Amino acid sequence: MEKPSYYERNKEKIKARSKQRYHDKIKNDPEQAKKLADRNKNNPERMREYRQKWEKKNPAYIMYHNAKARCKGTDIPFDITFRDISIPTHCPVLGHPFEGASREYGPSLDRVNPKRGYTKDNIAVISMRANRLKNDATLEELEALVQYVKEKV
Repeated sequence: MEKPSYYERNKEKIKARSKQRYHDKIKNDPEQAKKLADRNKNNPERMREYRQKWEKKNPAYIMYHNAKARCKGTDIPFDITFRDISIPTHCPVLGHPFEGASREYGPSLDRVNPKRGYTKDNIAVISMRANRLKNDATLEELEALVQYVKEKV
């Protein structure tokens, strides 16, 4: 059995310490608090560029964050972390290489069985195209579609 990393063992403690440092900095220096707020408010273009760069470097976190937001306020099970999301080089369904900027062939977080939610044993990263094809079709519907295409082509 693999030993959890330092971060995994101390995640809450690390987050709390970081949050406390940030709040202390702002609480003790109102000038600093105003500078931070103004920097974000007055430079939306800079913040947008920063966010886009960060999202390109951290696609697994973005997938995690979006999935968590989709589950909020619903009864869809959610018990994953962004470290549970592993992005392969190619779509395991279509075999096409992932293209980060592409809407069709970019990576997408899939619930293998939609009824089971986002759990460690029920997620896979496939292309947006494959995920849209799979969307809410049953196995029988997909088999019928394949049969139809085979007969007509």
